Amino acid sequence: MGEAPVKSAGGAKYFMSITDDASSYRKVYFLGNKSAVTTLEAFKLYHVEAERQTGQKLKIVHPQMVPHDSFKSWGLDEV
Repeated sequence: MGEAPVKSAGGAKYFMSITDDASSYRKVYFLGNKSAVTTLEAFKLYHVEAERQTGQKLKIVHPQMVPHDSFKSWGLDEV
């Protein structure tokens, strides 16, 4: 997905949606850009929130990013 034609009220041009396949819980993060640093920070926020709310550790991440190199730029291998 490309840049939004209109910025959000907070100035974001992009969004990142994360879905927990087990519970179908969804969280949307609005991003000013789609750099690896920005997307990783949003994912870290989700990771902490999900583990605190469920009491379970995150086991597997299935990225659906385009390109998949974004996942590798986080310093992680795709699982």
